[in-house]
Amino acid sequence: MPTATHRQGTNMTEYNREATQKGSESLALILGIVSIPLSIILFGLVTGIAGCVLSCNSWKIKAKLTLKTNTALICSLLGILGSLYFGYSYRQMFLRWNRMQENNKALIGQTVQPLHFIDIEGATIDTKTFHGEKIVVNLWSTTCPPCKREIPHFSKVATEMKGEVLFIGISPDTPDLIRAFGQNTRISYPMVSEKLNKLPYPFSNIEAYPTTFIISKDHVIEEIKIGFLPEKTLRKWLEDLNTEEEKGPQSGK
Repeated sequence: MPTATHRQGTNMTEYNREATQKGSESLALILGIVSIPLSIILFGLVTGIAGCVLSCNSWKIKAKLTLKTNTALICSLLGILGSLYFGYSYRQMFLRWNRMQENNKALIGQTVQPLHFIDIEGATIDTKTFHGEKIVVNLWSTTCPPCKREIPHFSKVATEMKGEVLFIGISPDTPDLIRAFGQNTRISYPMVSEKLNKLPYPFSNIEAYPTTFIISKDHVIEEIKIGFLPEKTLRKWLEDLNTEEEKGPQSGK
């Protein structure tokens, strides 16, 4: 016959088991919940799997799904699925970025046809009549934050290098939208309103805004930048390319 001490030990063991089980359920729930936001950075896969393991273990012990265990399992599965989704999306973005970079590398050194536009103020832009050293073509949109960030320093460089470098901004937005943006941001170079499919190749083939082309006076593509172009990098490119052109004739002597 069980003694009082034995019954007390049994009760204590059951109490500890129940406390451990409740703690396991709570931890599974926490892991499941945090796995959802962590799926954005793919860590949700780890916490989601851990939450699933703890939830399934709790289910196995109790032989039934409690509300807490059920919620933990659902959240953990969502975290796992979210991580897989974002992982696939990031991979596709990486592959797309690499493809765009490879396509741009293939364009370096190619000659483009002279550009002829009418800007939003009605002035004519004809690169055949430009006698400077470089042409900078910036394709942008008023809905693109990086585009709007780089225009002020583009304007600054365009003013400083007027006559040497011709800046042209091309946007698919309407002239009114471009003018509205210009009311709050100083723009010192001509802006053109034109849809991508109306532009000559390779400008019609860009896949992201902003994209900036640096072209020689002979209409040869020298550099292409996808994304935000810092002022320091822009200046360095223009100075380095000018230096290379100056050294070119000397090296042939």
